[in-house]
Amino acid sequence: MILNDFKQMLGIDGQIIKEENCCCIKSATHVMSAQRAVNELKYGGAHGEELFDCFNSVQGGHFAKRMISYPFVYMFMGEGDSARFYALYEVLESITRKDANQRGLIPSDYKTKIEGEGWQSFDHEPFFVLRKHVTPGGVEGRLLVNFNSGQQNAPTFLCAGKYIVTQIEPLRVATEFIDYKSVRLTYNELKLVVQDEKWKDMLSRFGGVYLIHDGNSGKNYVGSAYGKFGFWGRWNHYAEFPTGGAIETGNTELVKLLSQDPEYAEKHFHYSILEVLPLVKEGINQAILDAEIRWKIHLGTRNWGLNSN
Repeated sequence: MILNDFKQMLGIDGQIIKEENCCCIKSATHVMSAQRAVNELKYGGAHGEELFDCFNSVQGGHFAKRMISYPFVYMFMGEGDSARFYALYEVLESITRKDANQRGLIPSDYKTKIEGEGWQSFDHEPFFVLRKHVTPGGVEGRLLVNFNSGQQNAPTFLCAGKYIVTQIEPLRVATEFIDYKSVRLTYNELKLVVQDEKWKDMLSRFGGVYLIHDGNSGKNYVGSAYGKFGFWGRWNHYAEFPTGGAIETGNTELVKLLSQDPEYAEKHFHYSILEVLPLVKEGINQAILDAEIRWKIHLGTRNWGLNSN
């Protein structure tokens, strides 16, 4: 089976994304800056992903020529003679690095963490403003192809489509459930675990107080789960509405963040459990509501966080 067979899964052949408009780039992990970028992606959380995406925006040479010519880029990361599909980017525009710095598109620690102290970013060099698209098949990080034509390559998709797909790894739950105090999930992980039967069972047994941590601002939101299905019921709702409700009825401060950036939750939110308490079959669960107030006071989330009440 070849990569071309997965066009629909990768989002190609839509009304806008045609394979003749796409090129594929394999990140060369033998280059120190690329290896540092990959390490940041693996271990740096949301900011590491931001640094890796910025690394893909800072292109030069024949890669820059490719990215100018094609409105969509498929990014693969090299793993020996194979390459793992990372993301589909739409190339929104090409600007200078001076303009990118003025817009705040290059993180302040990009030089030290990715390129190294000896790197010089000339103002006139290109910077590509990219938008990441989620593929319909959700194969990011799971699809591997035999991409061994040199350490780096930038073929059109018409050519890359002939590469052999060596593996599509199964979709796995983001993390194993260990215990309630160890729960710490990104938003994308949250969306996965609420669909997992073991997680559903464990999170439905109890209610209590949970925390949403904004890794961008450092602020916290404290909430409570006391309905029939406890934590699972509340978090399953968050999986559909990251603001905690429809845009008009969600939590006020979360609505503000998501209205400015619809992907803010994916980039910055982490979910954990502060306190586990029994659920009650009928009436108001006053113990959980009291615990929620106590945690808001302890953490100062009304004055310095994301709670508006």
